[in-house]
Amino acid sequence: MLRKLLVMDMWQLVEVLIIAGHVVLAITAVIVILEGVVAYAPLSRHLPIH
Repeated sequence: MLRKLLVMDMWQLVEVLIIAGHVVLAITAVIVILEGVVAYAPLSRHLPIH
């Protein structure tokens, strides 16, 4: 019984780690995109994109 609970806890821990990893990746992607937008905003004013 104890071993089964321990295994379940391990799997829950793995799932939490996977979800946390995805959250970190998503936040990192948003930061990178925002930095890219901020970096290219001054350039886009000079370029005839519109």
